[in-house]
Amino acid sequence: MTKRAQIGMVLGVVGAVAGAHGAATVASAQSGDGAWASRAMDPRAETMSRMMRTVSIDLTDARLEDVMEFITEVSGAQLEPMWQDDRTAEGLDPEMTVSVRVQNATMLTLLERVLNQAERDFFGGATWQFNETGVMEVGPKSRLNRGAIVKLYDINDLLFVMPSFTEFPALDLDSVLAQRRGGGAGGIFRDTDQQARDQAPVEERAQDIIDIITTVVEPEQWVDFGGDAASARHYSGSLLIRAPDYIHRQIGGYDFMRQVRRPAGQGAMRGGAAPQFGFGTSMDRYLAAEREARRQAEAEASRSDNTER
Repeated sequence: MTKRAQIGMVLGVVGAVAGAHGAATVASAQSGDGAWASRAMDPRAETMSRMMRTVSIDLTDARLEDVMEFITEVSGAQLEPMWQDDRTAEGLDPEMTVSVRVQNATMLTLLERVLNQAERDFFGGATWQFNETGVMEVGPKSRLNRGAIVKLYDINDLLFVMPSFTEFPALDLDSVLAQRRGGGAGGIFRDTDQQARDQAPVEERAQDIIDIITTVVEPEQWVDFGGDAASARHYSGSLLIRAPDYIHRQIGGYDFMRQVRRPAGQGAMRGGAAPQFGFGTSMDRYLAAEREARRQAEAEASRSDNTER
């Protein structure tokens, strides 16, 4: 097996096991008629659904703070940018300018493209992650690292070694005849080296899995490589990993992704596709169109309510 295939298998199996824990929650989130029950909706899935809204826009030397406000208002998602302030210089610079061009891309893609430019100011880069309330935190990884959590990943499937029978028992006829003549008892098969086949100890195989994860997923953040954000240990067939959310999502994915959908029926600012003006559109024009669409939707809803009464 190639190393690339081994890496894919490790992360795929770990992710599949982690995702299975959310299956019951997903099933319970559906009502009898197949509609999603909002009360059971994971708040992170709600935020991710809003970030799946598509957009086409051309930003040239736009202030980072303005871009974040644009993404928040157009998507309706809860974003929490980690800005520089009087207490810490470790944060996003609101006055930084970015130039990004996207066509029919999700709001999440736009955010990540913006962060790719913003991360040049930070060692280790900038990214996003979820907190426990479903808010999407955005900022330098060094700030996001403060919210490390512990998760347990079952890796028994990866530790199991399928027997490989390359040697077969050989019938020893001479031994059988000798036993009959002498009345002795003994085995009728010649000894083979099958039972002595070398197998790496479980701890060694578990360490191989840890090595794959720590060298592929954010290597500079792991304690073993001089970082201070993440650590991994094996215990009784499971990996105990302490890391921030943006690292966990690269290892096991999100168990709520089956709940993610494009929101509908929530007004122009909360669902459906965003207006597609094409390249060259300014944020002001975009937001003006969004707000006008929302005003019209609210007016239509109000007229419908009055008619029903």
